[in-house]
Amino acid sequence: DPRPAPPPIRRRSSANYRAYAIEPHAKKKSKISASRKLQLKTLMLQIAKQELEREAEERRGEKGRALSTRCQPLELAGLGFAELQDLCRQLHARVDKVDEERYDVEAKVNKNITEVGDSGQ
Repeated sequence: DPRPAPPPIRRRSSANYRAYAIEPHAKKKSKISASRKLQLKTLMLQIAKQELEREAEERRGEKGRALSTRCQPLELAGLGFAELQDLCRQLHARVDKVDEERYDVEAKVNKNITEVGDSGQ
């Protein structure tokens, strides 16, 4: 008895196969709804915004405290013209000194950065 030949195996076309391979076969249903996800996301953003504002306020307070300890308030009342000029000279000298120190620190930092960069290569 001659048996009939089995039907040829049909292969999926490459386009259909790609779509089949890429698409998830069984999509899992999300455990929380989209509206709940959105609500949680907005809540997280609000909390993050409040935290950033609090940190900024903290930095402003720290800056104010540091300035008040380093720089005493100026007493300008009752000073004559010559005394004001002398005070201005003193303040300019302090500014120049601080500017030089800042430049030195920047130079040290840049030198260290280049040394670290060179040692990493």
